[in-house]
Amino acid sequence: MDDIKTVKRRASQGVIRRLLQAVSAPLKRRARMPLHPAGNLRPEAAAGHWRSEGFDSYFYVPMQCQAGPLLVSFDATLCEAGTDHRNLWRLYFDIGEGFRDEDCLVVNSSGARIEIETTISLPAPALAFRIDPCAQSNRFVLHKLVLSPLAASQPPSEQIPRRLVQLHRCWALLRKTVAAVRFGQRGRRPMQRQNTVQLPLTGLECGA
Repeated sequence: MDDIKTVKRRASQGVIRRLLQAVSAPLKRRARMPLHPAGNLRPEAAAGHWRSEGFDSYFYVPMQCQAGPLLVSFDATLCEAGTDHRNLWRLYFDIGEGFRDEDCLVVNSSGARIEIETTISLPAPALAFRIDPCAQSNRFVLHKLVLSPLAASQPPSEQIPRRLVQLHRCWALLRKTVAAVRFGQRGRRPMQRQNTVQLPLTGLECGA
């Protein structure tokens, strides 16, 4: 009985582990997004704090992306900006021609907080991205930066229901196996003898 309980416990733990891996895989891919400060953008001592000198201060993201919808999330606080501050935030995408003004998303911002949550459509596969957090010299704290291709993230989410069905079938098979093992451990009860009539032509048996 202890062996059966161990088998069931390990199987349930394996199911939970595979479910967590399937759900967390897209999140892990986002966390590994490469991000490099370039130009006149410098990191400060505190984690997530940056110093921008304005012109030519940007993050370089060497991430390839298929054509189609792209989710853009950016959240930062400008430490030296007042309520009347006006700035520009830019996202360039290189589709084979370099970083051009024609291939750029420009967002006007005001105040000390920059919060962007939007979806753009890439006309062609992108080779890399460039993000200019602010057009003027400033210190800022980066809270979130996510570039998530929606076309690439849909197949894994569609596979999760199929994975659940497969795991359910495996669990049902495991239950049947455990039941068979239990039945075998109980031993077979002696069967009562019955008078039978053998039919040689059909191979059937009829109880007397």
